[in-house]
Amino acid sequence: MGINNQSTTVLDATNNWWGCNEGPDDDGCDTVAGSVNLDPWLTFTVTSDTAELDIGEEATITASLTTNSDGGDTSGDGTVPNGITVGFDVDPAGAGTLDPTSTSTAAGAATATFTAAAAGEATISATVDNATASTTVTVTGEEPPAVEKIELVASNTSPTAGEEVTLTATVTESAGDPVADVTVEFAVDGVHDTSGEGTTNEDGEATFSYTGSFAGTDTVTATVAGTDLSDSVEITWTVVSPPPVQFPPSQASEPKAGCIFFTQTQHNLCAGFRSYWEHFGGLATFGYPVTEEFVENGLTVQYFERARFEWHPGAWPERYDVLLGLLGRDMTAGRDEEPPFQRANPGAADHCTYFEATGHNLCFGFRSYWEAFGGLAIYGYPISEEFVEQNPDTGELYTVQYFERARFEWHPGEFPPRFDVLLGRIGAWALHQRYGTPYP
Repeated sequence: MGINNQSTTVLDATNNWWGCNEGPDDDGCDTVAGSVNLDPWLTFTVTSDTAELDIGEEATITASLTTNSDGGDTSGDGTVPNGITVGFDVDPAGAGTLDPTSTSTAAGAATATFTAAAAGEATISATVDNATASTTVTVTGEEPPAVEKIELVASNTSPTAGEEVTLTATVTESAGDPVADVTVEFAVDGVHDTSGEGTTNEDGEATFSYTGSFAGTDTVTATVAGTDLSDSVEITWTVVSPPPVQFPPSQASEPKAGCIFFTQTQHNLCAGFRSYWEHFGGLATFGYPVTEEFVENGLTVQYFERARFEWHPGAWPERYDVLLGLLGRDMTAGRDEEPPFQRANPGAADHCTYFEATGHNLCFGFRSYWEAFGGLAIYGYPISEEFVEQNPDTGELYTVQYFERARFEWHPGEFPPRFDVLLGRIGAWALHQRYGTPYP
């Protein structure tokens, strides 16, 4: 864009930017016609805040439109151009990096950071409109050797929770020699979540240590910062189990007169608990007894593999005054926010029964089992929908559903007369949780 002054009055256009350093009407510059006072005009300059750098050091490069053709400073007279795009470049390209490579002027100037990468003369140029200016920076120092490989080793790949593990990353160049002063980033992914970084020493080694708190497996990855070079190692943590608690009711007992004695678990089943067990489900529903009778929270109780019998005198004479503990609720405490435990919409009426009391469906084989082998009195209401879960006894995945007093598990082909439904060993689990007895 130029100026065409058709007036007889002389137009003052001093300290104006004409798109190039040579002034108006020069090649690539704006044009002027008529009576215009042009001299002096703005010129474009590039400077560095330092003339020498070591490899890895930085310099601030300033591209400025605040000096006129007479060498005067115009930064304070309100004529500086703003919002003009400036592009930065370095020659040779491997001499270093510029950030940013393009920006706009503010208060008549734009800046970029030059980071030196190779020894020699670096010519840093900037271009605005049709003007290009440059400055030279001398880079000294030895270039670091090119990193070729990183290898990660753990002091212990099978530690016990509570111990400290040290990871050592060794960085080498193409000839296999160690590389010092390289930043290595460490990341732990698995049962623990932590990270850190270190700088290689003269042996090319950087270390990182952490202490485990849980059983399980971590994958630790070491990466050379700013590259894709990495190596990983797996660490499997274990927890030393305390010796089993000597809980007297769970210890092996001698046979008692008038009772059934189960050699499988070395426990007796007597009186009203025996009558209830024999009449309302037996071994398939309750499993073997895993304790003798004892008093818990003021109630006479007995634990079985799949249930806890409680004697409530006078509460239900038709069932020997025996009620079953709400072990399903105990086992799922704190899981209300998980999708299977949130209230559901009613399922298909011909396949499911919906229980408004808990907001859950009971469908297909689980419904058939519930209706045929105990119903509400034995199992209680459903407190979840069906979902797939890992069995804590075997580690296998099964379709399960939780009830107030039970966990149904679908074992295809294992028990057709009972719709292939088995009951989870939640009685043994509850005994372990409360008294520290062995489980599973």
